Amino acid sequence: MEHIAVPFGADGLREWRKGADWRNYMRGWNGLRKADTRLTQARYVRYKDKKHSIIEPFYKGNTDISMKRIHNGKIKTFIDDEAGITLQELDELNYQLKQSAKLLNIKIDDNFPRVIVTTPNKMGNFSKSKMALGNYEAISNTLYVNKLLLSFESRMELLRSGDVPVSRSKLSTIVHELYHLLDARAYSKKYGKITDQEKYVKDIIKISKVKVDELEEKRYNIMDVSSYARKAMFLGRYDEAYTEYRTKQRLKNIKVEE
Repeated sequence: MEHIAVPFGADGLREWRKGADWRNYMRGWNGLRKADTRLTQARYVRYKDKKHSIIEPFYKGNTDISMKRIHNGKIKTFIDDEAGITLQELDELNYQLKQSAKLLNIKIDDNFPRVIVTTPNKMGNFSKSKMALGNYEAISNTLYVNKLLLSFESRMELLRSGDVPVSRSKLSTIVHELYHLLDARAYSKKYGKITDQEKYVKDIIKISKVKVDELEEKRYNIMDVSSYARKAMFLGRYDEAYTEYRTKQRLKNIKVEE
């Protein structure tokens, strides 16, 4: 009878023999296919200071963002108070960040961008195709992540939107934004610390246009890279178009993980 005593426990076995419902004493039982353990119960997102929020201007300039920092190893991670985050979403965030950084040979150290997870509403309007899934701001070395990026169902909905994605890989957004990080690092090394975001963007557009022109001279049609690359070209955002090209090239031989 030991095989019964182990999952029930001594007290549970005694009560079970009296006719009590075995489900009330089965260790980790939480219904069919819903086993629970002390380990899973102990794993949760931990905030550095749950009572006090940090408030600062949002990168788009039309609102503020209120957020709190969470414990997340070497990655300085903040969560928008309006977004919240589950442990599963945090695991997904870390997976995408670490795998993308590995692909681009970027170390996750003190120089890695701080990461802010925020809401779809702050990142734009999906119905008008103006929503960003991510954004890297060079002047503050900040990577903004749309919470939708952390949900499989949301990613599938975006893929069904009709736009041509640069890749079906779930790493594509973070890889794209980390290319912007590499650009900012190269710019800073050559011209010094970035102190004016608008000037930096204008300069990086000019630098990227040279790269785009070189591709077009080789008869490469960058307009076919993705729907976003096409829009970027029409808007003169050669930095975004060229980054889409690099993202596509880097991910084209990588196993797709949606």
